Amino acid sequence: MKNTSKDKVSIYLFNAYSNLNPEVNFISGSDRVGINLIDFEKDKPVVIAPQNFQSLLHKGVFFYSSDNLKSKNLLVCYFKRLIKTIQLINVIKKDFKIEKIVSTSDFFPDVIPCFIFSFGLKWYAFTYHLYPLKLNFRDFFGRIIQIFSYLLFLNSHKVITSSKECQLFLRKYLFLSKIAKISLGIEISQYRTNVTKNLNLVYLGRIKNSKGVYDLPEIVSLVKINIPWVKLNIIGNGSKEDTKKLIDLIAKYQVTENIQIFQNLSDKEVIYYLNESSTLLQPSYEEGFGLSVLEGLASNMNIVLYNLPVYQEHFKDFNLTYIELGDRKGFAERIIEIISTRTQVSYPLEMFKRFSWSYIFSFIYKD
Repeated sequence: MKNTSKDKVSIYLFNAYSNLNPEVNFISGSDRVGINLIDFEKDKPVVIAPQNFQSLLHKGVFFYSSDNLKSKNLLVCYFKRLIKTIQLINVIKKDFKIEKIVSTSDFFPDVIPCFIFSFGLKWYAFTYHLYPLKLNFRDFFGRIIQIFSYLLFLNSHKVITSSKECQLFLRKYLFLSKIAKISLGIEISQYRTNVTKNLNLVYLGRIKNSKGVYDLPEIVSLVKINIPWVKLNIIGNGSKEDTKKLIDLIAKYQVTENIQIFQNLSDKEVIYYLNESSTLLQPSYEEGFGLSVLEGLASNMNIVLYNLPVYQEHFKDFNLTYIELGDRKGFAERIIEIISTRTQVSYPLEMFKRFSWSYIFSFIYKD
C-alpha cells in the first residue's frame, strides 16, 4: 500500500497472533487490547500482522501482512514474521511519518522490530504477566524469551502492564520507572442486554492447561451428583491436541450430556451466551488480568474462580468469593450453592468507568 502524502501514523504490531488456520480468527487478550486502542487513535493506525488478522480490523486501518513463506513449525513462522516486519517498517518509513510504534505483546517478533526502530521514535511496550518458572520446556523457553524482551524494554518510551507482579519485577530488576499499570477494558453497553437468564454455566477462555479448563469435567461431575441437569458451555479455542484432551476428560467423568464445547464464536455470540447464563466459571491457575471475569461481571453473572492475587487486585470492588487454587470440590460446592439458591447479581454501570477503552487509551498515551 503506497501513500506519498507523509501522513502521520501509529504502528501496531500483532505478530504474537499464533493461529495457523486461515479459517479461524482467535482473538487473544493482547490482540483485543490493541484492536480496541486503535479505535481511539488520532493518527492513522497501521497494523502489521499475519494476513488472516486483517478480517478483525475495521476498514480505516492500513494493513500490512507479516506472513512470508508458510511453515508448519510455529517457531519458524515467528522468525519469518520478525524479518518481514522489519522489512515492512522500512517501507512504511518512506511513505509515512511515524509518530509511535507499539508492541502489543512481549514476544520477540513484536519486540525486536520495535527495539530496532525505537531510536528517535516513541515505543510503547505491552506485557501482561510473567511466564511461570516451571520445568517443562515451553514455560522455561517462554520465560527466557520474556527476560530477553524485558532487557530490550530499556529502550522503550513506556511499558504498559496489567500486572502488579510485572510492574514490581521490572522496577526491581531492570530499574524501569516509566510503567503504566492498567486495567483491561470493555464496552459495557454491549454486555447489558435484555436476554432472560437461565441457570446454565459458562467457561470463556483458551483451551489450555494454565487456564484450568481440564478441571471442569471433574467439577461438573461433582455438581451433577446434586444437580443432574447441570449444563456448562465451554467457549474457547485450542489446539487439536488440547481440545481432544478436554473431550477425553469429559467422557472419563461421564458428563458428555452436561458439557458442550463451542469454538470460533463471534463476539456477538459470546455476549449472547454470557447474558443468557447465570454463572461464569474461571478456574485459571495463571492470569495477567482476567478479561473474561470482567466480561462476566459486565453481564451481571455470578463468578466462581480460583484465588489468584491478580483478581483481587483488579476486582476488589465486586466482593467476589474465591476458591483455593485447585480445590475442585470447593469449586463445585460454590456452583451448587449458586444454582440451588438461584443467586442473581446486578452491578451498577458506574463500577465500570475505569474499564472503558477511552479512559485506558488516555491513561496510556498521556506523557
